[in-house]
Amino acid sequence: MNPLAPQLRSMFAPTTYPTSGSTSALRRAATCDILSFVARFGICTPDVMRMLERLVIRSKWCGNICQLYGIFATMPEGTQALVPTRLACHAVPERLFRHSVVVSMPSYLDGTPALEHGLLLSFVRHVCDLTPVGMPESEVRLPPLSDLELIARMILLHRASPNSSQGYPLAMAVHLDSTPLVCLLLATGADPSLKKSIALHVACKKGSLAVVRLLVEQDDALEFQWRTRLRAIVDDLHALDVVRATRQEPPRARRSLPEKGAVPSKRRRLADRCQVDVPMLTTAVRAGAWDAVSYLMQTKGVVPDVSTLRMMDQKSS
Repeated sequence: MNPLAPQLRSMFAPTTYPTSGSTSALRRAATCDILSFVARFGICTPDVMRMLERLVIRSKWCGNICQLYGIFATMPEGTQALVPTRLACHAVPERLFRHSVVVSMPSYLDGTPALEHGLLLSFVRHVCDLTPVGMPESEVRLPPLSDLELIARMILLHRASPNSSQGYPLAMAVHLDSTPLVCLLLATGADPSLKKSIALHVACKKGSLAVVRLLVEQDDALEFQWRTRLRAIVDDLHALDVVRATRQEPPRARRSLPEKGAVPSKRRRLADRCQVDVPMLTTAVRAGAWDAVSYLMQTKGVVPDVSTLRMMDQKSS
């Protein structure tokens, strides 16, 4: 039996465990980013994560985790609550970005309780509304509903980074042709320049000029659209929590959202999200994505090197 067990039973939240007499496994468990860890496994659904979070918050054995990862509400008098309302996590697991399906209602909601259909439909609609006005898209692709909800929860409610695994989520969203997911990640701070701008290279290789422009350029009207839809998505997730806890549908709050493409009252010019370079142009030329080649050279001023010029001559001949 571990000699520290009596201390663990009697203390709620020791700040650190003594290094002598304690195992490394115990120290790791005492400071574990538990939500990021369990989300790596396919058995973890939004319901499983919610139940685990409640168990950790209520357990006196998990005081360190609550101190390190707790999200504490601010009381009316300005102080912080002693018990966290949620737990934070650092990373979104890669498994959530490996598959996508064509969104077709109502089959996309198959397997979910009928009581949740209205809120889930609202959630999916607000995610799809993140796409820019006029963006060509023959079909809407998203991860399976459970994975999509877990992604949104971890980033928006649990403060996970959309740049987990050196930009893997954004690169995979581009690879899966999931424009709403690309927009969700960009709206929450994903950086297209990570890992030598791999997301942009994937977009150039696929020949998607609209996605290339979306990754490179910022637009204040689109940013305004994203802010309003993100708030609506958070409201949907909170309402789903209430439904799952009470098994009763909450009263519908009338939410007024500006139309897609609405222009903010005060416009401003925003800098590009990342810089384009010759390797991106080379990738576009190699893939024969001439729209992207024209955009990079004429709009962004990328000057091809000798090897890229030779490749352009070979492709055009």
